This record gives sequence, structure tokens and C-alpha cells, in this order.
Amino acid sequence: RGLYGRIFNPLEYPEILWPDHCMWNGIYDRTFLKKSKIKLNETKGASYQDHGFQWQTMCSARRAMYIDEGLYYYRRDNESASMKNPKGMIKDFAEFIFVKEYLKANSLIKKGHWWVYYQKMLGSIRSWSSNLLVNCDVLPEAIDEIFDRYLDEFREGEAQGYFDPIKIGFDRFDELQMLLKSKELYISYLRAMVQSRISYQNRKIEELSNKNQIV
Repeated sequence: RGLYGRIFNPLEYPEILWPDHCMWNGIYDRTFLKKSKIKLNETKGASYQDHGFQWQTMCSARRAMYIDEGLYYYRRDNESASMKNPKGMIKDFAEFIFVKEYLKANSLIKKGHWWVYYQKMLGSIRSWSSNLLVNCDVLPEAIDEIFDRYLDEFREGEAQGYFDPIKIGFDRFDELQMLLKSKELYISYLRAMVQSRISYQNRKIEELSNKNQIV
């Protein structure tokens, strides 16, 4: 919160890229975007380009400011949204690779940026897998290959020394080690987490349904 209300250099704070990944939560200088040659990663289906855009802007800008005030609100639950479609995981992965190539080509990128990159990738595969396991006991075969490609990226990150438990947190580090050890074990772990959450939600709904309603 110390960054609110003051001008700062985003390149010096890689950690801000962890929660900040939506392009529509800011106002951008058009001249800056053109000068920095920042463009969306055009892909078929138009999904997840926010990630690449945000990485480019935050790693190219030298002046930015966060305002501690909500000025724009948007929420719509669309059943056809990409997060509910297994193919979206493939598109999400493609955007990660776009970001990876951008980081590799940028000589000013710090090790902290790579820590955040792999944290976000772990969050992505966890979120995707958990969502898909809500309605099935095993992940669809269609995404099995892309899951293995995620694993290859994690192994590369580990070899480069980008998985520091102090930096990414011991819980995430342990989860990552589980994933690297066994994909099957990791999926079983997520399945148990999902089932536990669903069981808890159903129990709470039943408890609330049995209470007297006050009108």
C-alpha cells in the first residue's frame, strides 16, 4: 500500500505484477504505448491478452501511480467464458509463453520478474485444474498435453533457480515441489481440495436452509 498516491518506477517493483494483470484497470498514455511499441499478442479467440499487455506496460514504464479508489466496476458471469472452457487453458499457456519471450528479450528484467512469472503460472495451472475438477474426477484428455508443457516450464524455472521458498512462499513452494514430483499426486491433491470445498459449501447451505427465515 505504500505505493498509493505517489509516482514510482514500476520496473523497480516486480512484485506489483503478481496481483495486477488486467489492462482495463488503468489509464495509459497513448504516446508511451506507441513509443514502447506495446501491442496485444494477437491470437485466435482473443483470450488472456491482458497478461501480456500488463507485463509490457509495467516493464516499459518509468512513471506510474496507483490510486486508492475504485472508479470502475464490472462483473458478469458468462457461462461461455473462457475460464469455463478447457481450451482456455491452452490459450492461457500461449500467453505465458508470449510473456516469457518478452522477458528474455528485455535486458532490464530482474530476477524478481521471473519469480512473479512462475508464481502466476503456478496460480494459473492450479486455478484451471481446480475449476475443471469441480465437474469431473479427472482432467479432460484434451488438456493433458498442455499440462505437460506447463510442467516443462516449471522444470526450466527450477533449473534457473527461480523458485525461492522465501520469495514465493513456503506453501506455494511445497505445492510446486509436489507438482514436479508427480503430476498424478498433484491432481489428486487438488481433487481432494475441491471435494472438501464443495462439501463445506453444501453443509453451510443446508445449515442456512434449516434456519428460521426473518422477513
